[in-house]
Amino acid sequence: IFPICRRRFLQASAAGALLPWLPACSESSDASLRFTDTIAWGRKTLRENMQAAPDAAAVSVALLWQDQIVWQEAFGFASLTESRPATIHTRFNVGSVSKVLAGLCGVMLHEAGLIHLDTPVAEYLPRFRMLGSGYRRITSRHLLSHSSGLPGTNVRGVFTFEPFPAYSADTEAGLAHFHIKHPPGQTAVYCNDGFTLFEQVVLAVTGLTYPEFVRTRILEPLGMHESGFLVQRPPAGDFAHPVLNGRQYPLEIVNAYATGGLSSTPGDMLKLARMFIEGGTLAGQRI
Repeated sequence: IFPICRRRFLQASAAGALLPWLPACSESSDASLRFTDTIAWGRKTLRENMQAAPDAAAVSVALLWQDQIVWQEAFGFASLTESRPATIHTRFNVGSVSKVLAGLCGVMLHEAGLIHLDTPVAEYLPRFRMLGSGYRRITSRHLLSHSSGLPGTNVRGVFTFEPFPAYSADTEAGLAHFHIKHPPGQTAVYCNDGFTLFEQVVLAVTGLTYPEFVRTRILEPLGMHESGFLVQRPPAGDFAHPVLNGRQYPLEIVNAYATGGLSSTPGDMLKLARMFIEGGTLAGQRI
């Protein structure tokens, strides 16, 4: 996971930069002995790639084998200005991997009978409007599979240095000025607005904001205590800061929570991975 400025990250295809002599913080287990060559290759490759992209101040990585983390390590600095090293507990924004949680919320709500994935979302969102009538056929399944026909990404307040928790409501209201681009379900085109609008569906049927629903129904039961959404500026905590053109910026906040707003650690994300691998449970806890 790389703490690069989000705008730069969306254009980048490779990891960022770190000189080989920057510090590393690691954690391993007896099982990691069988992955000695893999870990050595990973460290070497990470450092080589980081050297080629000077705006990445830190990298964090974890490797899961069966049900055990066999390698977890962080490189570089969470804060260059403070010379604060990154550790395995440093939180990074995980970008669009956050969408996995939105999909999980969708099937959880469907399983609980609170929504039907093929019911038009207008039935759950009575204030939702767009130009024309085609939007009335948009379902949660369309929103969560990039096939809704919504415009793409509402850029108003999506990336800020102060929290903007009204972003999803602003997106819903703003859609009233647009037509859909194609009939729902006709084609799949990458669309962040669909996931943002789904946040409003979650609020409508549960009474909980999307971050609160995810926290109480997924993160806490999985023991993902180093994960969450920045609905307010954290008073403290170990977060990686973005760097662009050699300059460190304040902690950047992604207000499109379902689209890309999760801050986490590789270790926490592997708890989520284990839950999927184990068929929806982790340590006996059914999600």
